[in-house]
Amino acid sequence: MDQAEREPEAAFALNAAGAHNAALAATEAGITVVQISTDYVLDGSRRSPYREYHASGTPPNVYGCSKLEGEQLVRATTPRHFIVRVAALFGDGGRPDFLAWVLASADRAAPLRIVADRFVSPTWIVDLSRQLVALIRTPYFGTYHAAGAGVASWYELARSALLLAGKDPEGVVPIPDAELVSVARRAPYTCLENHLLELRGLHLLRPWREALAAHLAGKPR
Repeated sequence: MDQAEREPEAAFALNAAGAHNAALAATEAGITVVQISTDYVLDGSRRSPYREYHASGTPPNVYGCSKLEGEQLVRATTPRHFIVRVAALFGDGGRPDFLAWVLASADRAAPLRIVADRFVSPTWIVDLSRQLVALIRTPYFGTYHAAGAGVASWYELARSALLLAGKDPEGVVPIPDAELVSVARRAPYTCLENHLLELRGLHLLRPWREALAAHLAGKPR
């Protein structure tokens, strides 16, 4: 995120031009393109979860703007697309994520200062992968939200993870977003409602608390 602010041309080359190139190649080959997008394309002005048809507004950071332009280029290039917005991913995805950092840092003497006034829809990558497979097997092209059901602040997510892992959550201190040291600005509210998946009868994603418990218990189902 912060790297995109420092290197905006690289961010747009990857997230906008790269998505466009993939759509062009898919069109030439006569196949479908799947673009994984993000809740960061939203401006955060709402205070209830975004559905797919809600206006995104102008994202407050370069990363979000570059991903939004990528969405627009894919839509303009081919009707055979699935644009899937995801959010606040957690799980064993090959690189450290927010929850892995929280759990690894919980036993340190210094308190964990976690933002309490930014809200997201935490999503387990295991549930997301199943959802993607189910979706792309259909002919229902379009833009979808695919996130864990429900709303959480990052602070709430951290405390929930520590409790479920049998660790003391009292070492987590809530802070306002204004105190976070970051180059990139974040939107205050980017929660997603999987409205179109529900309408299609395709919705498979669990509430985020249920998915978090399964993840920490090592139970995929």
